[in-house]
Amino acid sequence: MDRTTPWMKHRCSFAKERSSPSSGVSDYSNARPLDTLILNVYGSGEGSFDLYEDDGVSLAYDKGEYAVTALTYATDSNDVHHLVIEPTQGAFQGQLPARSYELHIHAADRPASISVDGKDLGRGTWDAAQATAVVTPPSRAIRDRIEMAWR
Repeated sequence: MDRTTPWMKHRCSFAKERSSPSSGVSDYSNARPLDTLILNVYGSGEGSFDLYEDDGVSLAYDKGEYAVTALTYATDSNDVHHLVIEPTQGAFQGQLPARSYELHIHAADRPASISVDGKDLGRGTWDAAQATAVVTPPSRAIRDRIEMAWR
């Protein structure tokens, strides 16, 4: 892992029709906490990403003070898309206990339904000009497993 690239703390990419988390643009890695993570999802397929976080200012990561959150994305045989956020593993000084997610689904058509952990959230807000559905589920503890699904 290239620890000199703060961009990786705020974004990732599941290249080619996958998913891309971000939290907005910052001048440096600890400019603001990742309290809301924007998840951009494009097309279908499979992918995974480990979101790495540390305090952003010290070398405490060298002593094991960091956290990793695994994200996976897949489309099943019924064309249902699944984005799973696993419980965060690890800890560091200043770590947030909860996080909000904003799901941006980039698709040709508005999803028929969007759910989080089996709870229907409707179809989200649709921006036809950007061909993007947006849904913002309630904030969740970082130690919770979250599954977002849509068709």
